[in-house]
Amino acid sequence: MKKLQPAISRYLLKIEARWQKLTTGKQRRIIVYVFCGYVVLTVAVVGNVCLDRSRTTGPLRIRHIENPVLKAATGSKTDSLLQIFKTRTYGKQKEHRQGD
Repeated sequence: MKKLQPAISRYLLKIEARWQKLTTGKQRRIIVYVFCGYVVLTVAVVGNVCLDRSRTTGPLRIRHIENPVLKAATGSKTDSLLQIFKTRTYGKQKEHRQGD
């Protein structure tokens, strides 16, 4: 990690020097191209959402995001690695007492 930060800093300094060597017109053109790419991507995403929404019927349902790893393990066969993952993530699992 100690070697990575100076390498990144040198790389960013090189990029900054190259950017400063460009004329103002070229800098402006690059910024316009990047902005146009951003607009095209945004329009594509919004269009895709609108298209998907128009294909569905009924009200829009908003739900919690489900973890696909945990969802796949809800079957009869459970993975021992999943239990290790849960234990590491949530700590020691507490036993629930009935009547509380």
